[in-house]
Amino acid sequence: MRLLLSVTAGIFGALSLAACTTPNDAEREARLQERLAMADEAGLVCSYEQIMGSLRRERVCRSPDEIARAREEAFRETDRIQRATPGPR
Repeated sequence: MRLLLSVTAGIFGALSLAACTTPNDAEREARLQERLAMADEAGLVCSYEQIMGSLRRERVCRSPDEIARAREEAFRETDRIQRATPGPR
């Protein structure tokens, strides 16, 4: 039991130390610029969107066709819901 506890504590300690290391700002900025360049080459439109149920925002890249399809689908769904709801009496 003691051996299991000490091994578990050692693994947890190692993982905790590994989680604390973060790439420096220069590396992070270089990766961001590389991803933006790849998105531009592919013709993607990137934006930051709110994640449902969180205060965090995430960068999402989509093609103009995907954006147009999502917009049309949202309009159709809104129209369907409004038609299904009875009006005031």
